[in-house]
Amino acid sequence: MVKYRGELYNYRVVESIVIFRTLYLLITYGVNLEISETTEFDPPEHLFRIRLVCTLLDSCGQYFDRGTSKKRLDCFLLYFQVKFYLIGKFKFESFFFAEILFF
Repeated sequence: MVKYRGELYNYRVVESIVIFRTLYLLITYGVNLEISETTEFDPPEHLFRIRLVCTLLDSCGQYFDRGTSKKRLDCFLLYFQVKFYLIGKFKFESFFFAEILFF
């Protein structure tokens, strides 16, 4: 479904704000800001959300290269990096996807 949403943006069916709301929802829904406490919605060993964000950015992130969309993407990537590094446990596959995005 995430790849489909990215393709909808590519074909100009949805606006960029829909993509950014989806991205922020993926990394913030059910997240507890206390590092010592975990929630059932966001256990630290599950990297599914990271994979979803990487898939969505892979499908339509290349079009956020100018204007307001570029600023929004830069801001989101800062939040995403914090989320990614707070997990502390990396699986090779998710680290590979994030390395492609950040470098």
